[in-house]
This record gives sequence, structure tokens and C-alpha cells, in this order.
Amino acid sequence: MKKADAAKMKRVRKQKKDAKTDSKAQVPEKKSRSKTGDVKKDDVKPDKSRVLGSERRYFAMALVVACVMVFWVVFLDGEPRSPEGRVVEFSLVNDSFDDATVDESYSPEITDEQYVQIMLCNEYIADEDYNKSIECLKKAYSMSEDNVAVVVGLADIYFIVGEYDEACEYYSKAVALNGSDERLRYNYALALERANRSDDAIEQYRFAIVIDDGYIMARNNLGVLLQKSGRLNESRAVFESALDIDYNNSLVLLNYANVLSEIGANGDAEASYRRVIGIDPGYKEAYRNFAQFLYNNGRYAEAKDMMEKAG
Repeated sequence: MKKADAAKMKRVRKQKKDAKTDSKAQVPEKKSRSKTGDVKKDDVKPDKSRVLGSERRYFAMALVVACVMVFWVVFLDGEPRSPEGRVVEFSLVNDSFDDATVDESYSPEITDEQYVQIMLCNEYIADEDYNKSIECLKKAYSMSEDNVAVVVGLADIYFIVGEYDEACEYYSKAVALNGSDERLRYNYALALERANRSDDAIEQYRFAIVIDDGYIMARNNLGVLLQKSGRLNESRAVFESALDIDYNNSLVLLNYANVLSEIGANGDAEASYRRVIGIDPGYKEAYRNFAQFLYNNGRYAEAKDMMEKAG
């Protein structure tokens, strides 16, 4: 081979070698460790398992959100109103933990161990495995008995599974920790009702109204419970106080009409039934209740017409 050709080939090989070296230089190098094996300070990432106390409260709120969603799906989604037109409002107290007005003493820091149990509880709730979710919360409760998120979470789940005595037990403990939340008092009253403790439920509804004078659903349920207990005049007064706040509330107005009918104030009862239908023409229970009223008063043709409108 000629010397000129050999020199040319040597240059080509050198250019290829340089090109490979340049391409390697463009690949980022992995971050190196020191000789002792310690990660450089700038390379350290936050430990996701450890969160500040304020952030832990948001994780605890996930438990509450899960309980709310499950309750609405299982109990309230598409549920028809009862014969007296009553509905159930179940708003969990712990959704107020992000409110700056909540006393910090009611929300102690959640430890890492509690956090793990609460997250497991959420997973079990999503799978509707309530027994395991209760087990997790009981472990969290054993670590700290004064954490409202855990105490009310236990009460909520016991309510969902229909174990009302246990629900009452934990709602009672929650009230002892934070008795100034009207929604907690309301939920406690619901559990007491289902545990057939009407007098105690009435007391809790009254507490809720004292805390929030405009709590319409507490007034509504109190009125219905007083009616069922035969305390008709007290029931009438409670419904009238609710209507003073919201005269167009069709639910309260229907329950008021039922009490008036039971008392024998037929003229006022009929006017109230007709007002409910005027406010909410699609309210089938209003037609059924009115039909029963008309039937009881011997107005059979009108009663039949109302039942047909009820469908």
C-alpha cells in the first residue's frame, strides 16, 4: 500500500475514534457516592413516609372522605324518602380539620404508625372490607385515644355496618373530645336513634341546634322524633321554628303537615300539603301523604286522584 493511502486510512480511524468519545461524553453520568458510601447532601430525596404534623392531618382526612363516599353509595344513593318524608343527612365532622377555626388540641400529630394504619383502613374501605378497616383503626386508636380523626372514623364505620351500640360508644368519646361541632352531635343523634335511645337522640339534636341555630336538618329530625314519641305539640313547635328559617323547605313542610294532621288541625294540614306540592310538583311522597290524609277524612275520589299522581 502506498504511504499516502496508509496515512489517509490512519486519519479516518482517528476521526471515528474521536466521534465515539464525543458521543459518550453527552450521556449524563450517574451521581457518584463518596468512598464511605454516603449519598451526597444534594442528592438526598425527601423520605415520603415521614410527613409534618400538619400534613399528617390531611392524610387522616382521607379516611373521612372514604367514609363519606361509602356512606352515600351504600345508604343514600337513590334511597326513597320514608313515608313521613324524612331523609338522613350524614355529614362527617372531620371534614372540618382543614378549617383554621378548629382547635389544634383536637388534632394531635399522627405518628408514622398511625398513618400506616389509616392508609390501610382506606384501602379496606374501598374494598368494602369493613371488619379489616375497623381492625386497622383500632390499632391506630390504641396508639392515641385522643385523635378525633381516628375516633370518629371508628364511629362512622360502625354506623355503616349497622353496629349502632359501638358507633354510639365512639361518638360519645368524640363528643368528649370536641363537643362544639354540630355535625358530630347530629351524627351521634342518628346512631342513638338506631340504637333505640330516643331520649338521648333528642338531647343530641337539641345540642346541635344550640350550636347552630340554623341547622334545618337537625330541627327536621328532632321534630320527627318528637312526633314518633307522641310529643305532638313540641314537634309542631320545632317544625314551625324550622319553617321560620326556611318556609319553602318541602321536606320540613311535609313533616309539619303530617303533625298537623295527627293533631287534628285539618285545615292547616291540607294547606301545608298543597303548599308542598306547589313547591315541588314531583315530590311523590307528598302526594302519598296527602292521599292518606284525604282518605282518612272520607274524601275517597280526591285520595284516588292523589295516589295516581304519586305513580
